[in-house]
Amino acid sequence: MISFDSLDPGKYNKLTGGKGNLDDIIKNIRNAINIYRNNRKTQEGIEILRLGMNATVSDVNAEEIAKIREFCGDDIYFVCNPLLNIGNANPNWNKLMNDSSNPLKKHSKLIRRLSESGGPLTTGNDGLCGYYRWGIAVGPSGDYMICLYTQKTNGLLGNMRTTSLQDAFKNKHEIESHFKPDDTPCLVRSSVFDFYLERLKK
Repeated sequence: MISFDSLDPGKYNKLTGGKGNLDDIIKNIRNAINIYRNNRKTQEGIEILRLGMNATVSDVNAEEIAKIREFCGDDIYFVCNPLLNIGNANPNWNKLMNDSSNPLKKHSKLIRRLSESGGPLTTGNDGLCGYYRWGIAVGPSGDYMICLYTQKTNGLLGNMRTTSLQDAFKNKHEIESHFKPDDTPCLVRSSVFDFYLERLKK
């Protein structure tokens, strides 16, 4: 799953604080497409792709979300989500949103129209976020993360240089078996997230 929010160099720098070269990132994404496009398969009438892209919608990039989905083509499963007021978004909120509107309400039509999940989350039969249940992220420094929407878990599951992906994912699943967010499909947005963090730190 690739987190990617803009094809425009100016907007990309604004959203990331100038971290990374956009031309190199686009080149790397295209390389990943070339590597994984032959691994797509159809199972019980459902097409399964190996790559996904997640775009966070804010007032900065809302007008180019359609272009980002077009960039994905048929080789990347595209999901877009509303901006969440946590992490780096919190102190930069006024730069990302032009007014006090709720991002989910403000951009809900765009998200429903362009996100292949049909909305901000892809939920499983248990009603929980599919990424929370079955995903794991790797940050720029190699730290494993439970979700691209928070940096609070960076390094708590290890780093790819010292811990295998299999071990990190197994540990993640073991800890998550003790926590079920009942108030929202998303662990990061739920009332149990702080308790989950404390368990992860141990």
